Amino acid sequence: MKKLVQSLILWFCRTFPIRGRHRLADSWGGWVAEPVAVREINGSRFELDRDVQYHRMMLYDLYEENVMAYLRGRLKPGMVVFDPGCNIGYFAAQVLGMVTPGGQVWSFEPSPRCLERIQRNNTVDSISGWRLLPMALTDRTGSLTFFDTPRVITRGYAALEQAGRPADSNPVEVPVTSVDAFCAEHGIKHIDFLKLDIEDSELLSLARCPAHHRRKGHRYHPGGDRSAARPRGTERRHLQAAARCRL
Repeated sequence: MKKLVQSLILWFCRTFPIRGRHRLADSWGGWVAEPVAVREINGSRFELDRDVQYHRMMLYDLYEENVMAYLRGRLKPGMVVFDPGCNIGYFAAQVLGMVTPGGQVWSFEPSPRCLERIQRNNTVDSISGWRLLPMALTDRTGSLTFFDTPRVITRGYAALEQAGRPADSNPVEVPVTSVDAFCAEHGIKHIDFLKLDIEDSELLSLARCPAHHRRKGHRYHPGGDRSAARPRGTERRHLQAAARCRL
């Protein structure tokens, strides 16, 4: 019965974009969900914790729904998306269905906790159009200390040494790369959409965007569902940097 109710809530949230559906998903949707639910989207499977509020939104396609609506109107099969800081893989799974067949989603994730969670549910190399790289995107190549935290799954927070050291972190050395170096290594001639939500390393990543990506038509999004509010603070600085790069 609970699975039936969960399916009905998902159908309702997808079909009727009305006020109150987030509250429905958060309350009744959480009650009918398994403590840990494994959801499949476009061939990718990822775990969602019922007790984590934004995971409940992911169960019913309500997490960053305005961002996803924006992308559905702009991404097309054959396009290339960069997804640094992919966390549990929700964004990658969603946009994979927008750019395939023929497109590619390149996800970067340095957190051992996130990688373990993704890999125990997926054989990533077998999912057409998706590549998962166990590294971070920044302004250089080589290695840096990454401060993984117990909150990386539940709050989405961990950081490279350039961005600070959380008190509850577990430091690990991780490989890092830059946009220009990675594109040169893999023969990537253009990026159609670059999603950045990498804990104060956004500007560092933008600093190494090669000249052939800096033209009108390329898109930048500083992660998070911001469509209901005007940009301010750090987000405004990210958007200004993106404008200079003309992503």
